[in-house]
Amino acid sequence: MNDLVTSLREERGGYAVTVNETESFRLSRADFRALPLQEGQALHLKQYLHDLLLRQYPEALNRAVKLLAIRERSHAEIERRLINAGYLPDTVEMTLYKLEKESLLDDDAFAHAWAKARSAKRLGKARILQELRQKGVDNAIAQAAVADLDDDAQAEAAVVLASKLLKRNESQTPDVVMRRAVAAMLRRGYTYGEASRALQTALEPAEDE
Repeated sequence: MNDLVTSLREERGGYAVTVNETESFRLSRADFRALPLQEGQALHLKQYLHDLLLRQYPEALNRAVKLLAIRERSHAEIERRLINAGYLPDTVEMTLYKLEKESLLDDDAFAHAWAKARSAKRLGKARILQELRQKGVDNAIAQAAVADLDDDAQAEAAVVLASKLLKRNESQTPDVVMRRAVAAMLRRGYTYGEASRALQTALEPAEDE
């Protein structure tokens, strides 16, 4: 046993451990009870981390599966949640590998599902692409998911949104109504051209009357 616990500090939800003044990791309270340590203790670090990995893995996998049961998530989202929960990097890597092997974690499927759902919420392609990137989805995968969206459905959703925005600001002067509506549609990810066409289509019934 050539390794030494040089620091053991209690913190919120567990303990911060430093071995040999250089190697640091976190223990949950349950981990600490199962594999207790004390400052100044000699140990075999490689064996200890292996034992900790075997203990953490089922718990981390269960946590990830529960998150995915709530809604589909990207690889990066699950990775971030597990890291923030304090699991060892090796535990996180093993969990992600298992999820991908079992087809429970698939960024391509996630990106397409997310894009379709957000399009139905009347968001434009630029906004959807930005959201996918924020969720850690590879740019090529995100671009492909957005490109596969139905253009007609996007246009119809834009018209519905335009109608709502026009009605919301109908008490204002026409130029103010249009300016606010265009700005709102740009924020939701539509291009200026898409916003203008949708607003024009939404105005046609009123003009006909």
